[in-house]
Amino acid sequence: MNVKKLITEQLSEFKNVFWRSANKPSLPKALVAWRAPEFYLVKKSPVWGIVTGFFFAVLAVLFVYLGQILAALVVVLSGIVIIKFAYSKPEEIDYRVEPEGVRVSGWLHPYFSEIIAYLIVVRGRRATLYLKTKNILNDRVAIPLGDTKPKSVARALSKYIPEELPPAVPKVSKRRKR
Repeated sequence: MNVKKLITEQLSEFKNVFWRSANKPSLPKALVAWRAPEFYLVKKSPVWGIVTGFFFAVLAVLFVYLGQILAALVVVLSGIVIIKFAYSKPEEIDYRVEPEGVRVSGWLHPYFSEIIAYLIVVRGRRATLYLKTKNILNDRVAIPLGDTKPKSVARALSKYIPEELPPAVPKVSKRRKR
């Protein structure tokens, strides 16, 4: 009985020491904070799923016919994953603009070492913040702004990083007939 009590006390002491900082992180004060879905949902009809499933099924049958069982298995699993993610609903995520960087769901993306510019695009009622990064494979991160005012986010970010305007599209002049 004493051993059980001793182990329980040691476990509670261990939790107090190690989980105190993990459960209650001390985050710096946010300049702007909002909660929005991780992406804007695009509704897909059931026909889209049927056509996609049919495509992957035909591809898998072709691989089985060619004797590539492993490739057919990879195609079937890929089709299942693609259809599952296509119909999944977005999670609500916390976003924060802080003096150190932009925090997405607890992960900090620091200015200048990772984020080098920003751009806010408003299409209809949907506003999206694009962060330009130094990463070659993923050079832009898209963050939905939800109900947050784009001007307040732009004001907070402009203190630390420049706004990158999209490249101008050259106008093509019509040729004059001679």
